[in-house]
Amino acid sequence: MKVSEFSGTKEDWTDFLVHNRGGLLASWEWAQLKESHGWKIRRLQVADGRTIRLVAPVLQKPLPAGYCFFYSPESPIVQGGDWHDRKNQQAFEALHEFLKKDAGPEKALLYKIDPHQAAEEFPMSWLAKLGFRDAIEDVQAPVVVHVDLKGSEEEILAGMKQSGRRHVRQAEKRGVTVTHGHTPKDLAVFYALHETTAKRQNITYRTKEYFEEIRRFIMEEGGKGTFFTGWVDGHAVASILVTFLGEESIYLYGGNDVADHNVYASYLVQWEAMREAKRRGCTFYNMTGISQTEDPNDAWAGLRQFKLKFSSNIVSLVAARDYPYKPVRYQLFQQADRVRRKLAKRSGL
Repeated sequence: MKVSEFSGTKEDWTDFLVHNRGGLLASWEWAQLKESHGWKIRRLQVADGRTIRLVAPVLQKPLPAGYCFFYSPESPIVQGGDWHDRKNQQAFEALHEFLKKDAGPEKALLYKIDPHQAAEEFPMSWLAKLGFRDAIEDVQAPVVVHVDLKGSEEEILAGMKQSGRRHVRQAEKRGVTVTHGHTPKDLAVFYALHETTAKRQNITYRTKEYFEEIRRFIMEEGGKGTFFTGWVDGHAVASILVTFLGEESIYLYGGNDVADHNVYASYLVQWEAMREAKRRGCTFYNMTGISQTEDPNDAWAGLRQFKLKFSSNIVSLVAARDYPYKPVRYQLFQQADRVRRKLAKRSGL
């Protein structure tokens, strides 16, 4: 197995992801977005002869005192998405050894991976034998809701809870119309609703500049996403940000006006996003993270209930795994990173 810089083009990288169950955060464009925030980017491949067995974006985050850490978001990506295949495992082992050699000169504290796989499909014991351990904190949500898009529109609707179907129809009857696009105007409408919702619910939210970078890299340059907005009498009442890559479409962010409580536009924008995802060839719609508890007093209980109205398919993903290169400093980093992430969320970064 030979590890090297990726030898193909941006289009070749996307093609590998599309055909091997790769996710958005492993995309060429997502790495560009992170690069604009000061991360160093490497796109690596592992080849077995002429066959590329694995690709991995390795993002390098600078830390104080000249240290850094390596991170492969929603990746590495292996042939067929099959982590039980021994050759794919050998490809990852080769990458792991390659990065170990780089860790010293680069002063890396750890390598964090985030395989884009259902936990039940992943060889956890094999990964543990390589020295990877549970990360103290997950970067991506470990429990998500998937909506199956492989059937007809009638079958997709039938798979929803009765209340979900009813709210979609009620929105249509109450005059909600849905538009989608990725212009600066579409972003402005989305962000106003996103910010309003976050303030109303007293939760953290990203800056407008962050979403402008998503609009630029993911939507405009990459063609992998758009905003869906629900309108009533010329007034925007709900808007969501949705991406598309290969078989997966993802509902990433959203927001709504209090007037939405009477017209159910939040349901219709989700439905229209699912229809568009199906038209683009996606086989499932990722509603993203939900709380892992059914406790009605949980802070995210309402969001869990909302998402489960569209599908009962709850998927537990492989949570983030770390390989510490410097165990003592790794522990100190983890403690400091908890504080950093809390402050970043408060400031919307």
